[in-house]
Amino acid sequence: MFYQEIKNSLNTLDSKFITFNDLESFYIDLFNKSSLTVKQIGLSNLDNWRFNIDGSFGHSSGKFFSINGVDYRNEISMILLQPEIGLLCNFMTIVDKTAYFLIQFKEEPGNINKIQMSPTIQATKSNYSKVHGGNLPNYWEEYIENEQTSSMLSFDLPEQGTRYWQKFNNNKIVLTPLLKEKNNYKWLTLGQILKFKKFSNSVNSCLRSSLSLVYDFYLNDVDKKNTSSVEPHLYKLKKHNNKSSLSKDVKKFYQEDSDSLKFDNQNDRFEIVGIEVFSKSREILKWTQPLVTELSGQQYFLLSFQKNKEKYFIWSIDREAGFESGFNLGPSLKNISYENSFQEKILLFEGMNIKEKFIMSEEGGRFLNFEVEHILSEINEEQFDSKNYEYLVLNEYETNELNKLGYLSMEARSLFFFSLD
Repeated sequence: MFYQEIKNSLNTLDSKFITFNDLESFYIDLFNKSSLTVKQIGLSNLDNWRFNIDGSFGHSSGKFFSINGVDYRNEISMILLQPEIGLLCNFMTIVDKTAYFLIQFKEEPGNINKIQMSPTIQATKSNYSKVHGGNLPNYWEEYIENEQTSSMLSFDLPEQGTRYWQKFNNNKIVLTPLLKEKNNYKWLTLGQILKFKKFSNSVNSCLRSSLSLVYDFYLNDVDKKNTSSVEPHLYKLKKHNNKSSLSKDVKKFYQEDSDSLKFDNQNDRFEIVGIEVFSKSREILKWTQPLVTELSGQQYFLLSFQKNKEKYFIWSIDREAGFESGFNLGPSLKNISYENSFQEKILLFEGMNIKEKFIMSEEGGRFLNFEVEHILSEINEEQFDSKNYEYLVLNEYETNELNKLGYLSMEARSLFFFSLD
């Protein structure tokens, strides 16, 4: 279903709604006109954020998210706790046998470039329940009207296991009529979205995650008939258990000189700071909140190879403190602050041929200016030897099936989306 419409969408750069050159101009104009300002003010100066009796750091309403301790591999670190399931919903419409997606150009306080392409609706439960006292998200009425009868794909998929405790968002694609574009929204093709990676940090992680589901339309029936069952892979994955537990108290990580929470040792390095935000485009004009800051220079690699005219991906079985299942399939390699044996693992891929490099960032509602280099590479099948490390080698169909089951990490889904061609 929609195979040809998705293929046409991938191959369309100049659509009947907007040319790619006009899209570039639109984006640059939005950036230049943005009123978003962000200032670090320290955790002690945040409105209604404080240490709780149990030692966690959270909002006085008990909503939004909190910062808790996590006990993993005999070490106490910090992790974000946000039990509610957020919504990452893309509206899709079909015009002249081509799929279009209603893309929001959204400001987030942690965006290094202020504005990024985002899903039609990107909202936490606190947002659409109006805990902050603001307005409902744009297109909320249209979502309620269409999602019961026209939700084509809907899956609860995990967030980063390094920074979130068992966090999921509902990733969804809803078929709608051709709706009028509101301010800062455009109907775009997949070709236009993918081409926009020429602008660093332009496509936000929530859009990359939710549009990874497009593979379900893109893989036709012939692809599915020619692939093996995913059951053996599931059996291998389910052997892994998570030994982590919440420990709540994070007061020991508070640094008075920087007025922040800081974790720094050989296994991980990150900081949680306080910011003040002003934006005319958001539900409320001004607010304060904590954000996570990360080390610069981090990288995600995805390696693939061709076999019998099929594309195969090499996924790493990653164990991280926040994964509900204890593991997820992650990028082939991650050069990040969190312990990941990068220097040893990269020796497995000495023969890789780098095809593309581009910069994207993690979600600006929780991370401050956290950009990551994405690297898509190819390797000959005979050059890959996993040795003592655990990987799964999956074709596109198998990867898509495990993605829908929630086994691909946020970072993996980002790379999977950009592998569409």
